[in-house]
Amino acid sequence: MIAILGGGITGLTVAHQLKKQGKEFVLIEAAAQLGGNIQSHQYKDITFELGPNTVLMNKPEVKELIEDLELNDRLIFADNEASKQRFVLKNGSIEAIPNSFSSLIKSRLFSLHTLYRIIKEPFIRKKSSNQEESLAAFIRRRFGDQILNDFVAPFVGGIYAGDPEKMSVAHTLKMLVEAEESKGSVLRGIIHLLKKRKRKNGYNQLPKQKIFTFPNGLQEIAETIEKKIEGSFLLNAKVNQITINSEKAYTLDIDQSGKKITLSVDQIVSTVPAHVLSCLLESVDKKFSVSLKSINYVPAMVTHLIYPKTDLHFSDKPFGILSRKSEGVPFLGILFNHSFFPQQSPNGKLILTVISGGYKHPELLNLPEEELLSIITSSVEKLLDINEKVEYTHIKKWEKAIPQYELGYAQVKTSIHAFEEAHANFYIGGNFYEGVSVSDCIARGFRIAQMLE
Repeated sequence: MIAILGGGITGLTVAHQLKKQGKEFVLIEAAAQLGGNIQSHQYKDITFELGPNTVLMNKPEVKELIEDLELNDRLIFADNEASKQRFVLKNGSIEAIPNSFSSLIKSRLFSLHTLYRIIKEPFIRKKSSNQEESLAAFIRRRFGDQILNDFVAPFVGGIYAGDPEKMSVAHTLKMLVEAEESKGSVLRGIIHLLKKRKRKNGYNQLPKQKIFTFPNGLQEIAETIEKKIEGSFLLNAKVNQITINSEKAYTLDIDQSGKKITLSVDQIVSTVPAHVLSCLLESVDKKFSVSLKSINYVPAMVTHLIYPKTDLHFSDKPFGILSRKSEGVPFLGILFNHSFFPQQSPNGKLILTVISGGYKHPELLNLPEEELLSIITSSVEKLLDINEKVEYTHIKKWEKAIPQYELGYAQVKTSIHAFEEAHANFYIGGNFYEGVSVSDCIARGFRIAQMLE
């Protein structure tokens, strides 16, 4: 018997693969529904995401999972034109992020000095030491402060909601390090790696447009897997303790809505958050438990806003706006859902998703909802020149939203490897290990299932 701890996308992927293999398993989820952070919310004929807004079909495992679930016909890919129109808020002005060399030269986002630094980058020597480097330090060394402050920091703020001064470049944006190491230059290396990736994507028959969702949201993935593994999962079930009986056996003490359950299993797959696993393993491996506890999670908040159809003064089809740390606005970014998924706005409404919190404004999550809405709507309406009254609002708070791959994460990763080697039938997954994105988690789920064959 195999126990899968956690019913998020990693755990669900493992469960689906084990079902295909004909293996006996039970998935144990503490919440009342499966899906983890993937939660879709319906309002009339509009779909919102309370967690990740989109998934990238950038890995063969994602494509295979969608095909296995027979969801191909329900795929909605993002509008190509909108996907290219991304912006940064700089000194209160919405500036386009260059997406080509010609647009870079014409861009108002970067100074002539910064353009010179970009051109000069291939001639800068690569780092000689093996000392772990922060993302901020790496970008400063290769490109200078403006690229960091006006592009990279907003970019990673939108993805990780994290602080580039603390983030490990080797574990957050590994491609940058690989580019420098392979060609001695980030620009030359990126071109080489992108060509290599393009060939690989062609081999795997991955689509050019990789951003997708479904008519009823990303939760369709979780709901479809749930139907396929019916009878093999427990909801409202919290694992209180893990005991190692022998080298190849574990006992789980479970509380399911007040009912005590003791379960003996041969193998465990943990996909729960690092801080949850840390508590469960405190009596099993104190040192590893402390290592897991060191992983920092930042809070985040998702606010959905619907306005009557409004003409945006800066773009006809924007994807999103990222904000710099110095802007003083109460958000990390704004997504224009009606623009990149126009199918989800049949009445032409202006549909926005506002991401707040993170390392910049964790205190926002402590404010009452009414005050939060007032702060966010007034800021968004002023920026976008919206004069209409908001028709609908919805807020979702995540106290521990996104794990941070910060300086020192190499030691955490080493400790995970050591624990798995010491406990051959215990496998670890989840978004704190091998990538935070949904596609990263799906790929990890496939790898774990293969190890269980």
